[in-house]
Amino acid sequence: GVNYAEEGHFRIGKDKKNAADEPLEGGVEVHVFPYAGQSKSPGVYATARFIAAKIRELCASARTEEGRPVRYGDCAVLIRSRSDSAEKLAEYLAAEGLPVDAGTFADKSTRGERQLIDFLTVLDNPRQDIPLASFMLSPFCCFDESELARIAALRPEEGDFYDAVLAAAKEDTAVGKKAARMLEMLDSYRLKASFKSVPELLQSIVSDFDYDALVAGTEEGTAENVMSFVTAHAGKESYEGIGKFLAAYAERSDETGKARPAGGDKVRIATYHSYKGLESPVVFVVNFGPGKGGGGDSGDVIIENKGHIGLRFFDFTGRKKCDTLSLYAVKRMREERERQEEMRLYYVALTRAKQYLYITAVLSRTPAARFGRYPALSEPALLSDLLSELKRKGKIGVVMHDERELAWKPSAPEKLTPPGKADARSVKMVKNAAAFVYPHKEASELAMKYSVSALDGGADDLALSVFADRADEGIAYHKVMEHIDFAAEGREGAERELDAMLAAGLITPAEREQVDAEAVARCLASPVMRLARESTCYRERSFLMYVPADEVGQGTSRDKVLVQGVIDLFIDGKERVIVDFKNSVLRSDEALRKYKKQLQLYKKAVESSFSGKVDRILLYSFKTGKTLDVERDI
Repeated sequence: GVNYAEEGHFRIGKDKKNAADEPLEGGVEVHVFPYAGQSKSPGVYATARFIAAKIRELCASARTEEGRPVRYGDCAVLIRSRSDSAEKLAEYLAAEGLPVDAGTFADKSTRGERQLIDFLTVLDNPRQDIPLASFMLSPFCCFDESELARIAALRPEEGDFYDAVLAAAKEDTAVGKKAARMLEMLDSYRLKASFKSVPELLQSIVSDFDYDALVAGTEEGTAENVMSFVTAHAGKESYEGIGKFLAAYAERSDETGKARPAGGDKVRIATYHSYKGLESPVVFVVNFGPGKGGGGDSGDVIIENKGHIGLRFFDFTGRKKCDTLSLYAVKRMREERERQEEMRLYYVALTRAKQYLYITAVLSRTPAARFGRYPALSEPALLSDLLSELKRKGKIGVVMHDERELAWKPSAPEKLTPPGKADARSVKMVKNAAAFVYPHKEASELAMKYSVSALDGGADDLALSVFADRADEGIAYHKVMEHIDFAAEGREGAERELDAMLAAGLITPAEREQVDAEAVARCLASPVMRLARESTCYRERSFLMYVPADEVGQGTSRDKVLVQGVIDLFIDGKERVIVDFKNSVLRSDEALRKYKKQLQLYKKAVESSFSGKVDRILLYSFKTGKTLDVERDI
């Protein structure tokens, strides 16, 4: 625990006097509000009713140390962090008729919240200068002001800051490479956003950047608290795309700011952390039970704020991953650090009261029933855990609200009488029900998303029966064709390109050995690659599109499914040509016909994206050096 000095303890007694030199009124009470079901709302509402009643009681009868009656402005309600439950508490207190000043809790977003909102804003529309600059200065990108100034100097006369970033990304400088990496990162998250809800996308961002450790180290709460508040602030729009989410978030934030009362004789609502250094005659310390943090532990890499790193073990052969001792050790270090930070924060909250301190806890039925009855198996990590242990040891008294619900027991089962003989009508109804066939069964069995390579028989069957690829060689050739200069000539030119890619780290030494320079040179000399040299080319382009299920071999349903794939090369010139590279020899006619359907999906994706007709779909084999026209030859 945290060992603070004796003089820092909160005490009410003969040692404290009011203005008339009489013992100061005051006290400490602990109240537990249980709730049933999954929603905390009943417990939060019960807490709000209790706080409202207690404040009215004190305003009617109690006096401050100055000798005047307690007013609304003498009361403060402190919550652990901004969350959906905390926002409900503020609403319920206002509904109870209390004049409420939510202060910074209501309309001032935390740094973590602003950084996540900036991230989403840039994903939705990067041509907004202020959010883009703020995002680049955040821990997600780690640019500094001088780097932003150098980038801004590249801004075209009628362009915006994003145009300057695009220009910087083309430069072979440290800042340019950093900008290019940022643009690649944004592209990858836009792809994720196309099939993830906003909460899922935020969880992915938090996990990828170990954002939980950063938030915990710089402000109160955790990344999980920040995410829950952000998404609750927008409501159902969190599941309708980034654009709708941001619009709803901005609208609701504006409404909250306009509605907030400014100052006056009002009950103040604030976080524990924001009330540090302040005191009030009456303080309610509200705890909503378990729900603290842990979001950062869901990733494969955990970085503790002192530089300790825990990694999961990846078994690439068995295609699985598992925890390691380093991961367990860093988790334990993080848990202990967070526990100590919680205790320090609780100390701040519990020492803000001058006279009256009320501590409330909202717990679900089972934890409430166990409260104060069983010893803790580890050091308390939450305020409710600490209070439970103190109650068990007899050091504090606790008021358990709604004890009748805690004492609830299931009634004895009703005795059933044996049924009589069923009538013909009932028998017919049961048989009809048993024979019922759901008319949309086929649609219910569709997956949400399909990979093009896995359609019509599966990727594994296709690879074995058609191409017999060695996976690592296939990957090596694809990397080469993604980066090679199409103007390279002959074996010597191909060798130079391969060596340059190896030196730049674009391919590994093993991949360099696997690629046959002669085969690459033969490909570059083919007619289709001559056309590529004269045209605009797009390499390794990924796509996502909705397609009716029956058009991709998934039954007869017309319901649309999401299909994703990667096009090796699209040539946009005198002709529009799609090229698919394979390091294999073509064999099975049946499998080739299935593969034709997949390449036709590539064609559909390109035609919908570029608003024009694709003239040819070609399949090039590095093994044979031959080009196959998919629509003509298969």
